[in-house]
Amino acid sequence: MKYLSVSEVAERLGNHEKTVRRYIANGDLQAKKIGGQWRIAESWFDNYLKQESAETAHHEPAHHEDFCVFMDSDYFESEALVQTCTILDITHPEGELYQLKAKSKAYDILARGEKFKLEIRPHGSGSRIVMWGAPETIKEVLEVLS
Repeated sequence: MKYLSVSEVAERLGNHEKTVRRYIANGDLQAKKIGGQWRIAESWFDNYLKQESAETAHHEPAHHEDFCVFMDSDYFESEALVQTCTILDITHPEGELYQLKAKSKAYDILARGEKFKLEIRPHGSGSRIVMWGAPETIKEVLEVLS
């Protein structure tokens, strides 16, 4: 199995290395540490590209199946006895502030090592925030947004 470095993945994606590390941190891109450095198997990178192209294809009005099926996949394995998918539609004039607050809290949750996924998509004149995780983690984000 061939592994790619963070810089190789960044170059292939046309992104900064920090962006690739953020993908790893929030669970979008599978990686493991080898000799203290993040390495991404080519097959993991290919899976990431397939997932991204599928998500891009579904940027039109999203249906609940587009999001909640994620919880049934092997990708989101968690020890939590209860997991939930929550969809928030934000139409507030300062919607970007809500997005920033949600992302910031998501990074805090991921930094603790908990399984959590947050995605933000355009929706109508606002945005749609989709979260997957244990109810306690979803509650933390909701409290920040209220």
